[in-house]
Amino acid sequence: MLHALDEKRKGNYGTDGVNAELLGNFVAGRDLLNGGDCSNALALIAPIRNKMNVPNIQGALRYAYKMTIGGADKEAAEGWAFARAVLPFIDECDSDAAELISRNQDYFAASPMADGAKEVFKAYQSVFTCMGIDCDDIGELEGAPACNTFALEFANSGNPVFVGYNTASDVTEHGEIGLDMQEIIASVTAGAEADITNAKTIYMDGKNSAKTSSLR
Repeated sequence: MLHALDEKRKGNYGTDGVNAELLGNFVAGRDLLNGGDCSNALALIAPIRNKMNVPNIQGALRYAYKMTIGGADKEAAEGWAFARAVLPFIDECDSDAAELISRNQDYFAASPMADGAKEVFKAYQSVFTCMGIDCDDIGELEGAPACNTFALEFANSGNPVFVGYNTASDVTEHGEIGLDMQEIIASVTAGAEADITNAKTIYMDGKNSAKTSSLR
C-alpha cells in the first residue's frame, strides 16, 4: 500500500518519490542482519521510518488544501486518515504543531481548516527537520502554499532556527519574503495589466509573508 501511495503522490508533488530509497535501505538491512551486523541494521530504522512518513504527509497536505478550495466529506475523511498516520511522530517533535493540525483536520471538527492552509502547512513544515525529512522530499503541490526552502524549524526555546542560526525572535514571515519575490517576478515577466497589478499588490501588502507593521 505504501509503495502504491508513493507512486501516486510523487506525481502530485513532482518528486522522485521515496520508494527507491526505502527499498535500498530494506535490502541493506536484510544483508546486514544476514551477516550478523545488528548494530548497523538498527541504524537504518530511523531513516526508513522517516521516509515512510513522506507519502502520508503529502496525502495529509493534499487533502488539507482541497478542503480550502471546496472539499467536502470525502476530502475531510482522507485528510484526517493521512494526518492520523503521522500525528504521533509530529507530536514527538512539537505537541503544539500536532494540536493545530488535529483541530484543523479532525474529521469531526466543527470548523475544518479554520486556521487556513498556510498555517496548517506551516505546522507540518515546522517539524520536517525533526522528522528527518525536508522540502525536497515533500515537493510542491500546485496551487498550495509553497514549502519554505529556507529550512525554517522551531527550536526548543520557541524561537526559530533559520538557515542554521538561532534567532532571538520569530522570523517566520521574514523567511517567506523570498516566496513573495518569486511571485512578483513571475507576474512582472508575464506583463499583462492584471499581472502587473498583482505584482504591485504583493509588493505593497505581502502574500506569503504577513505584514504586521509598516516595516518588514
